[in-house]
Parts: sequence; structure tokens; C-alpha cells
Amino acid sequence: MRRLWIWILSGLALLLGGLLVLRFIHREQPMCYYGPPVKEPDSLEVSSKAQRQIQLQQRLDSLRNIIEERQNSEVYGPPEIMKEYGKETRRLQAEADSLEMELKALKED
Repeated sequence: MRRLWIWILSGLALLLGGLLVLRFIHREQPMCYYGPPVKEPDSLEVSSKAQRQIQLQQRLDSLRNIIEERQNSEVYGPPEIMKEYGKETRRLQAEADSLEMELKALKED
């Protein structure tokens, strides 16, 4: 009878230990596979053309820095993660290109 209680208590301890480990693992913050989140500007509505150009140029410089960092980084993981990383980098590049075109249009006007 004594061995039975030892086995039961050992099993419960093992089960509770496993549950605590799982809970600890799932409480951690998820890893960021795609780089830091891109900060959206609060408002691009400005009163003057010069201020708008300054804001667009700052946003473009920020995007270029992020893109450069992402292009020179190594990505490890399953193919899905690599595809998502590439997709996000292409999206950032497209956003940078559109900002650059908008800046050129503002300078021409």
C-alpha cells in the first residue's frame, strides 16, 4: 500500500511539473520573426507643404533603415517564416517606393 501511494504522488508531481512547464512556456512573449513593428506616424495631415515633405522624408529614412537591416539579416526557421519575412520586406520596400514617388511629386509642385 505504501508503494502505491508513492507511485500515485510521484505521478501527480510529474503531471503538475509538466503542466507548470507548459504554462511557463506559453506565458513567454512570442518571438518577433519579422523585425520590429513599423511605427505608423500619428498624422500626416499638416498645414504646410514643407512640413509634409519633412515628415515624409523622415518616414522614408526610417523605412530605408529597416529595409537595410532586414536585407542584411539572416533568417532561421521553417520555410513559412522565411516567406513571411520576405513578404514583409517587400511590403516595406513598396511603401518606401510609394513615399519616394510622393516626395518627388511634392518637390515638382
